[in-house]
Amino acid sequence: QIDPKVLMASLESKSDPRQASAIRLLGLWKIISAQPALEGIAKDDAKDLSIRKAAFESIADLGSKSSIALLKGMIAASIDNPLPIKRWALVSLASLDLNSAAELSVKILELPQSSAELAEVFDAFLSKKEGLAPILKVLANSTISADAAKVGIRQAKGSGRDVTELVKNLEKAGKIGAVSREISKEKLAEMTKAVLAQGDPARGELVFRRKELVCMKCHAISGSGGLVGPDMTSIGASAQIDYLIESMINPNKAIKENYHSIVVTTDDGKVFNGIKVRQDNNELVLRDAEDRLINISLKKIEEQKNGKSLMPEGMVDSLTQGELLDLVRFLSELGKVGPYGPGKASIVRRYEAMEPDANAYTVLARKGQDAFANPAENLKWSSAYAMVDGTLPLRDLPLLQQKRSLENITHSMAFVRFGFETSSMGSVNI
Repeated sequence: QIDPKVLMASLESKSDPRQASAIRLLGLWKIISAQPALEGIAKDDAKDLSIRKAAFESIADLGSKSSIALLKGMIAASIDNPLPIKRWALVSLASLDLNSAAELSVKILELPQSSAELAEVFDAFLSKKEGLAPILKVLANSTISADAAKVGIRQAKGSGRDVTELVKNLEKAGKIGAVSREISKEKLAEMTKAVLAQGDPARGELVFRRKELVCMKCHAISGSGGLVGPDMTSIGASAQIDYLIESMINPNKAIKENYHSIVVTTDDGKVFNGIKVRQDNNELVLRDAEDRLINISLKKIEEQKNGKSLMPEGMVDSLTQGELLDLVRFLSELGKVGPYGPGKASIVRRYEAMEPDANAYTVLARKGQDAFANPAENLKWSSAYAMVDGTLPLRDLPLLQQKRSLENITHSMAFVRFGFETSSMGSVNI
């Protein structure tokens, strides 16, 4: 058992890599005496953003009246806080006061940010049992950007909940029209011919790998990618092109067996949506759209129902016609004899790439590159996947910049790691 005093002591450190974890434990363990220190960290512009995010999450866990006041103040337009700080404050506020969070959400949604960042705002409401009504009410009389509305619709439809009215309000607030997911037989036949005539599988693989489409977060090819959706290794050998087109445009029309999601509401008001991994007498384990495993105690489940596909409608709406044709052509070649067929060679396909955050630069400056191989350094690593031919594109890796003042040059470096299993002892050639 960890003494809370040890956790409190870590808050004073300027270099402890475990500080974010200590901060989260203070909130999860409801150490009320830590509130002033956590508020100070949340407001400290000199602190690393990841540390401040942990502080916001723990402040929400403590759930005091001063927590609500602080979070509201951090979101206020009159306070010059960076956008990530305002967004994290809003997400934390949604755990304590949904109505206030909904009213303040428009201030965040009208600001330019990435799809992933906008999704974080909407998920703060969609993940709460009582979260729909407040955001629905606010959007009825608000205007947000078209991009924010599109992301909101995508997240709403992927939540597994009844979001008909929310989608209507998002379309109105973003001034966008409803998009039909139905495609005529004539149009489908026309697109099928175009895929064969104009689609380029090499370009299509690059589309598939785009982070904003999150295809690889859910689908694996020869072990490279996520585990949420069906494996794509041989999809081209088993599915017709017209089926692939329809699956892209309307993912809920034909969902592969065992890939319907399950929507679970717990007795503390939280809503989870994911694919069932396993269940025993004590807990249900889901895999969500972020490829995370969620363990839910059966005793806490209030309601459980079948959902739709975890692939949200509208995922390919941002693609040009040519990009869609390329993507479908790439998928149609997977599993067939040729460059996109399954190879027999043992190739590393799943890597982890080191994120160049403040801690990484501290380790580099104090201990050098060799320290990156030490698990005790508590570095942040993210998934990186090889292409079908086994190559790992350097352009997809996060880069760490090292400036050498004597030479007046800057070196760009990427660090990756991988693991493998073997059934017998012996030498390994890499």
